[in-house]
Amino acid sequence: EMTQLELWGCPWSRRPDGSVNVRRFGGMKIERTWFAADKTGFHMLHTLFQTSLQFPQIQRFDEHFVLDILVDDCHVRGLVAMNMMEGTLVQIRANAVVMATGGAGRVYRYNTNGGIVTGDGMGMALSHGVPLRDMEFVQY
Repeated sequence: EMTQLELWGCPWSRRPDGSVNVRRFGGMKIERTWFAADKTGFHMLHTLFQTSLQFPQIQRFDEHFVLDILVDDCHVRGLVAMNMMEGTLVQIRANAVVMATGGAGRVYRYNTNGGIVTGDGMGMALSHGVPLRDMEFVQY
């Protein structure tokens, strides 16, 4: 929800008339993507992070890297993660897991993806029998 991000403070680039500016991203032929100067990803993540700090009920695990999904009898039970600051493993119990891992753009030598977009999340899901779909749709 781009308008929600704007309400939370994401500084979308504007046209002289005040409307949100759009441009082509990832090989698109039509200009339709909202952007924030030359740091769209940074501004979106910063906005989400700052907003999350306003909700004490949100438990964040900063500097943790997810290593595997905990599955029991075909049901997700949580995650195993490494605390990157301490080098320790942590079990995070949950009845549901939302995976927003960014895809696998780094499997291609030439791309515009961040260095962490390596397909780890897809690999974890696949290793537990979760079918992947639409894998041919990649933003370079």
